[in-house]
Amino acid sequence: MGKQCRVDGCYKDVVGLGYCSMHYTRLKRYNDPLFPGLNGGNRPKKIKFKEVEGCFVLTSHKLNSGGYSEIRIRGITKKVHRHVYEQCFGEIPEGLVVRHKCDNPSCVNPEHLEIGTQKDNVRDMMLRNRHVKGSKKSASKLKETDVINIKRLLKKGCTNVYIASLYKVHNSVISEIKHKKIWTHVEVVN
Repeated sequence: MGKQCRVDGCYKDVVGLGYCSMHYTRLKRYNDPLFPGLNGGNRPKKIKFKEVEGCFVLTSHKLNSGGYSEIRIRGITKKVHRHVYEQCFGEIPEGLVVRHKCDNPSCVNPEHLEIGTQKDNVRDMMLRNRHVKGSKKSASKLKETDVINIKRLLKKGCTNVYIASLYKVHNSVISEIKHKKIWTHVEVVN
């Protein structure tokens, strides 16, 4: 029987620096032989990033399809950019969101983060042309090529009802296209 681990209550054999395999691994990985592990532990995964054009782009956490990532601290999951904001500037008031001035959801540069309302966030999205439009909207029945043809038919003088029947949409959709309320990003070139 070899030497026993130096952690109280652990009777496993020593593999390095006086610790058993498990405690030695925790010491190397987390700088603490008593680190409780990632499931329910008190220490979150260390935030690592690389600087890209002023943004601090996360490299340590998996990004979701929207480009955001999450961190789990003392059993509470939150978005990493919100956690960074709170660490730098304090608690986020109820009802407010953390917005990215840089429009990069994986950025955690505190200088690029600001709080505001959801309405502010949507306004930013619209002003910076980041919103989903046209055929990329999941509910859209029309494609950009359809709208080009619809606009050409409107120029020829076809009625909204006739065009709507061709494309199997409500005539109000054709009216909104005609009055430039929707599909404004699609232009007709003669």
